[in-house]
Amino acid sequence: MCDDRSADLAARIVDALCEFLVTHPELLRLASLLNGVLEQNVTEEFIFAYKTRIGTALAATATRLSDALSPLSLDEAGRLLLQTYAMSVGLWQQADLPPVLRKVFARHAELSFYRIDFRLELRKALEILWLPRPSCCD
Repeated sequence: MCDDRSADLAARIVDALCEFLVTHPELLRLASLLNGVLEQNVTEEFIFAYKTRIGTALAATATRLSDALSPLSLDEAGRLLLQTYAMSVGLWQQADLPPVLRKVFARHAELSFYRIDFRLELRKALEILWLPRPSCCD
């Protein structure tokens, strides 16, 4: 993603992703349950059909990204989407503390490093994934 047009588009995608995910926490709550709970309790036929539908959508999105963010390859675009999903869900799980942890962290300042600002950390993480960085050789 080296040219200015691609960098600008990538920055707008990061903005849109951050805004969407911050304003739709229910999606992240469900996503955080997907692998450990929901996918453990379905039939092989159901999960095959589900993963096939998701894979088709992922491939179509990766194709559009690859076309729009030159010189991002189709494989790189697919990995970028999966990394974005994993980063978003992981950060959400770290930020969405259960009540008992909130109480413990409120009483014990030495554990404050566990608390994260989801909006801030999501933006930082997505910028690392999506936005071009100068190479050491430029």
